Amino acid sequence: MIILTSKLNNSEMASVGDSVNNAWNRMKIESDSYLTAQMNESGSITKSIITKLNTKKDQAAAYEIDNLRDSDTRALFYEIIAKTHFRDGAVRDSATLLMEVVDRYGWELIGRSYDDQTSYTMAMLSDFTKEELKPHIDMLPNVQMLLDNLQESNNSVKARMAESRTLKYDSHDDKSAYILKRELRILINKVIIPHVTVMAKSNPETYKDFCDTLHTIIEEMNDNVKNRLLRKK
Repeated sequence: MIILTSKLNNSEMASVGDSVNNAWNRMKIESDSYLTAQMNESGSITKSIITKLNTKKDQAAAYEIDNLRDSDTRALFYEIIAKTHFRDGAVRDSATLLMEVVDRYGWELIGRSYDDQTSYTMAMLSDFTKEELKPHIDMLPNVQMLLDNLQESNNSVKARMAESRTLKYDSHDDKSAYILKRELRILINKVIIPHVTVMAKSNPETYKDFCDTLHTIIEEMNDNVKNRLLRKK
């Protein structure tokens, strides 16, 4: 009886689970309530693993966007600070006035928590839109472009935050992907495969196709894992 190797990584386990569940959806044996319950559990665990893997990717993307926002904030601040030392008096005076907004939020803006930085950046951008500041922003050619850049990156952060908060997790949410991977491998190896293998021998008309498909999925993944490990040597 073929079983899954213990050397699968999280992504490989998610792929196996997805393939097994897709096979079940195509060949569902509704008369077997015990197998149906096990396959439902397999589907639930697989979904949780995939969600956690996607969440990890989302967090990495959010980190990149947050770094871009920090860069946009620095670029805006440096531009205004530089213009306060400009030879042209009108430019210098406009920059000095805009520095009042910069000083109100300060460099600590970049060090604030993810949520706080988003809120304070929104407030700062709102301050820069005040009508009395428009002629002074126009006096400094690059400032409006830098404000637009910061608005764009802050909006991207807000959108990413909204997406992450709408993710729905099931009862496996408190477990890591590593623990879920182990649970799914045990469920497939020690419950689903043995049951389907035995039933395929006693009732091949009903179970053989599904059994053969499971064996193919597992065999192909074991080969993939073996090749991956060989490439690392």
